[in-house]
Amino acid sequence: MGRPLLQNVTFFVLLLQVPQQKNEYDCGLFVLYFIERFMEEAPERLKKKDLAM
Repeated sequence: MGRPLLQNVTFFVLLLQVPQQKNEYDCGLFVLYFIERFMEEAPERLKKKDLAM
């Protein structure tokens, strides 16, 4: 049939320290904060045009 899409690929993972939600109503704020932190730490090759929907 088909062939595997990935073979012998290495991924590098960066773990960010972000606060953890302790209640049931702050989830939106935590998501926005995580996105902000992710964008600050995103690789240089990631451009805003790549994020268009």
